[in-house]
Amino acid sequence: MFDMPRPRPPHIQHEKYRHGRRVWIFRRGKGKRVRLPDEYGTLEFWEAYNRALKDQAASPKVVRQRKGTLEWLIGRHMESAYWQGLSSATRRQRSNIYKNVIRNSSNPPFSTIDRLTIQQAMDRRAETPAQANCFLKAMQSLFLWALRNGHVEVNPTIGVQPIKYKSKGFTAWTTADVTQFCHRWPVGTKQRLALELFLVSGLRRGDMHVAGPQHLTGNIFSMRNQKTGTEVTMQFPQSLVNTIRQTETGAFHFITKDNGDPFTSKESFGNWFGSAMP
Repeated sequence: MFDMPRPRPPHIQHEKYRHGRRVWIFRRGKGKRVRLPDEYGTLEFWEAYNRALKDQAASPKVVRQRKGTLEWLIGRHMESAYWQGLSSATRRQRSNIYKNVIRNSSNPPFSTIDRLTIQQAMDRRAETPAQANCFLKAMQSLFLWALRNGHVEVNPTIGVQPIKYKSKGFTAWTTADVTQFCHRWPVGTKQRLALELFLVSGLRRGDMHVAGPQHLTGNIFSMRNQKTGTEVTMQFPQSLVNTIRQTETGAFHFITKDNGDPFTSKESFGNWFGSAMP
C-alpha cells in the first residue's frame, strides 16, 4: 500500500513514525504538514491530497489597482463570493475577457461607462457574434454585481441586446466515423482511450481533461461536474477499465499530452482530440 508511484506526485512525503508505522505527509515547501489517509490511491486519499494542494497554493502576486477604474472594479468583482460561485470554466473565460477589455481600453473610470459605451463595444465585435455575446454576458455579470453592491447607480448593460446569429454546431459522428477512428487508433493509444471515455461517460471536455485515476475505484467512476457542481457517479464496463490499464496515463489524468503533461484547458484538449479525427 505504501509503494510510491512514479512519477512521484508533488509535495508528498513518506515518513516513518514511532513503532515503525509509516504515513503519508503532504507539505508544500515550508508550508503546513498535513497528514493524508494511510491507504494510498483511494478516493479519500486523493480528495485529501487535492484539498491540501489547494490550501497551500502559492500566494498570487499583489497587483495594485487605481481605485475607481474599470480594472479596480473588475478586481473587486473577482474577489466576491458571487465570482467564487461560478464554475471554473466560466471564471477562466470571463477573466480572459476582462483582461482583453482592460488591455484594449484606456482603463477608464467605471462611472463613465454607459449604455452607449457597451453598445459601441458590441458593434466593434459584430464580425465575431459569439465572442461579442460572451463579452456582453461578462459585462452584464460585472455591472449587475456592481449595482447590487453599491458601486454604480445604473447598470449600463441594460437595453443592450445580444447579436443574433445561426450556428450549425458540431457535426454528429456516425457509426462509420467511430469505426474508422478505432481502426486508426487501437487500444493502448491515448486517442482511443479518450474516445471510449467519451462514449461511456458522456462527460463534457471540461470534465474529461481533468478526469483521472483518483476518480476511479474498481469499476466505479465518481467526480464532481465542473460546470454545475453535480456529483457524477457511474459504473465503467470492464472493457473500458481494461483499456485504461493498457494505456499510459498520468498520476492524476487519464489523458495527457505526448510528454506526459496534463492539458491545461478544455480548449487545448479539444483541439488535440479534434486533430485525431480521421
